[in-house]
Amino acid sequence: MNTTDRSVAPLDSALRRRFVFLRIDPQTGIFKKKETKYESLSDDAKKYFTDAEKNWDSLNIWLKNNLGKDATIGHSYLFELIEQLSKAKDSIIEAKKYTKQMWQYSILPQVADLLDATGQAHALWDKNDKRAEKVIEYLQGIELELVTPDENINRTFSRTLVGPHDKSDDDKDNGSKLDDDDEKTSS
Repeated sequence: MNTTDRSVAPLDSALRRRFVFLRIDPQTGIFKKKETKYESLSDDAKKYFTDAEKNWDSLNIWLKNNLGKDATIGHSYLFELIEQLSKAKDSIIEAKKYTKQMWQYSILPQVADLLDATGQAHALWDKNDKRAEKVIEYLQGIELELVTPDENINRTFSRTLVGPHDKSDDDKDNGSKLDDDDEKTSS
């Protein structure tokens, strides 16, 4: 690349000058075709997948309406989920684990970054929108939530986080967390 194109800021422009780009929007309804492993899934795994797909679609509609088409999350994560669920060996526990992992490590971190980029993560995510409410309810069901920072505090060190929902098993005291008294003495 020439010296003008070496900076990170104009990199996108440099790539667009040199290559043709075809927009491929997230595809729905393609997961149940013969080419995928959907048909080999157990009934429980199919239920987890169908719920994940429905909520992924709702999330994408919400993202498109609130942040624009470029904010939508691609469908490749769902193909990966089908692959993982096909290995779940009829286990509801494993199906839930794989579904939760997809949301926790693949989809929600992207949503958190998108929300943080607006500078209004809390206002956007928590506004009364039926699609967002359904997704939030679904995430609570798989024991996850997006924790958005209050915009009234200094945003330098506050970010949207993906974490266990308040009623999650991850929050139960298993002896590894400090008691309130221990926290006071250690600080």
